[in-house]
Amino acid sequence: MNLIPPHLATLLRDAIQRAQAAGDLPAFDPPESIPVQRSAKPELGDFASPVAMLGWGVVVTLAVMAACVPFFLGLLVVLPVLGHATWHLYRRAVPREVEG
Repeated sequence: MNLIPPHLATLLRDAIQRAQAAGDLPAFDPPESIPVQRSAKPELGDFASPVAMLGWGVVVTLAVMAACVPFFLGLLVVLPVLGHATWHLYRRAVPREVEG
């Protein structure tokens, strides 16, 4: 029996609750069971969970909704910032291929 995935799920749930308490995440009830499984691509890490992607989705949704309030003019600022941030998150998630 592998005890690591349940421990990682507990750590993820605790991290969500700490981020909510700090005001970094909006208030919502974390799911009772957070899926943690072996990564399909071992070069990207040992385990994978959709929690980070869901968190980024919440951030993008809230930013776009807030940008639409002032007659969609906020999109002129929010979309480039989200694009830039997404690019940097992508570069951190996907390892660079080493030539040689």
